[in-house]
Amino acid sequence: MNKFNIINASTGDQKYIWNNNLSSGRDIGDLTIASIAKKELANTKPGKKRFNYSQFSPNVALNYISFKTGHKFNSFINDVLKNHVPDLLAVIIILHLSLLDNV
Repeated sequence: MNKFNIINASTGDQKYIWNNNLSSGRDIGDLTIASIAKKELANTKPGKKRFNYSQFSPNVALNYISFKTGHKFNSFINDVLKNHVPDLLAVIIILHLSLLDNV
């Protein structure tokens, strides 16, 4: 499973996870990633990589970010929101306005 498949919610887990429910009937919201990996995903193979949004992929992505930032997720996300999102939002607004001018 690579990072881009997790971000795109296309990990091939649709056979085991659907609408935040696991094939075992358990609800993702009540479980840890480790518990899901051990009980539902152990000894399984991914299906076709297609979009299947559930709470699981974002949980894995956020856990990965937390690990890679030395479990300083709050300071990381504050930095992203303070120093990067405003620039991105400005670009999106400018692009949106330029598209409106062309309509």
